[in-house]
Amino acid sequence: MDRNLRRALPSAMRNLSGPLAALATTLWGFSVVWAGIIGAGAGLMAVYHELAENRLRELLEDIEAHKEEFREKIIESPEFKATFINVWEMHIRENNAEKRKRLRHFLLNLGKGEDIPDDLHTKIYSVIEQMTEREAAAFGIIFENANRAQFRHMNLSTNGLAGFNDWPDDQKQDSVHSLYSYRLIDMVDGTIGSDMAIRQITPFGEKFYDFVIKEPGQPEEPSR
Repeated sequence: MDRNLRRALPSAMRNLSGPLAALATTLWGFSVVWAGIIGAGAGLMAVYHELAENRLRELLEDIEAHKEEFREKIIESPEFKATFINVWEMHIRENNAEKRKRLRHFLLNLGKGEDIPDDLHTKIYSVIEQMTEREAAAFGIIFENANRAQFRHMNLSTNGLAGFNDWPDDQKQDSVHSLYSYRLIDMVDGTIGSDMAIRQITPFGEKFYDFVIKEPGQPEEPSR
């Protein structure tokens, strides 16, 4: 790496390893704002050591791949910088690759300027941490069998949904009940046995799917 270019980076970034510094420099060359954002979280490297090295590379590679989608006015805001630090630390600590991917989706959507109230951030972090892969799959099945125009008044039975055909009843029940506990869905009162009816995908559930579950660039689901 060019010595003068390294000297131009914030002092907090100069101790990054070669691969990380190269990624940081690429982003800094695209927008000087990234240097300050990454530098603000560089102290986590000293706390988490090798674990931080690998997980930060994964995060920066994703940011680099989507760098043109981030809006500069958004990423230079104090709110985004604070979110970046929170996501970075969670990303370092999280062993599950899918959960780390969801954290990256959340950061990208915020950076693109998608609208979400600040007070939902902590709630989203909590669900990302708790949600199992089976629960995520169950939420995807429900979402894919719904029409956005009817999310608030669905009364959708889980029996007969193609995605659930091979699920044992206990796994389906546990997963759907967890989604209810996360407030991603509401269920119809009086649900009996494996025949569970979903009253609605909540406003929070719709936000969570769009910000966290849906792959970047994936088109809107067609109306049914």
